[in-house]
Amino acid sequence: MCEAGKNIMAKVAKYEASVQAGNFDEAVEMYTTDCRLIFAGSDVQIGRDAVKQLLNSFHAKGMRSIASKADELLGKQGDEYIIVRGHYDALTAAGESMHKGRFVSIFKLVDGDYFCHVDAECA
Repeated sequence: MCEAGKNIMAKVAKYEASVQAGNFDEAVEMYTTDCRLIFAGSDVQIGRDAVKQLLNSFHAKGMRSIASKADELLGKQGDEYIIVRGHYDALTAAGESMHKGRFVSIFKLVDGDYFCHVDAECA
């Protein structure tokens, strides 16, 4: 895995730890300020506040953690965009699955660091 991929996976791990700790302010730092959230059947949501609202909504429904796995990473260090394709599982405090799915995330290079710019759930 390229250096950018390692950095992105470290950000994802920090995101997951922040979600598990209920620290959504820290979790949204993985995203660009103008990120896009795309879910089937929903309007595109824009910005870190939209991510935070989504996390709060999932938390209210009982989600306490997210486990994700990257199945494929396309791109290399220095590319403007790197694409991550994988799957995730939203879990309750007891570790029970609330929702499983697949995702495609596009990370954008901003001031020398990668941030999630598009986060899309695949149907």
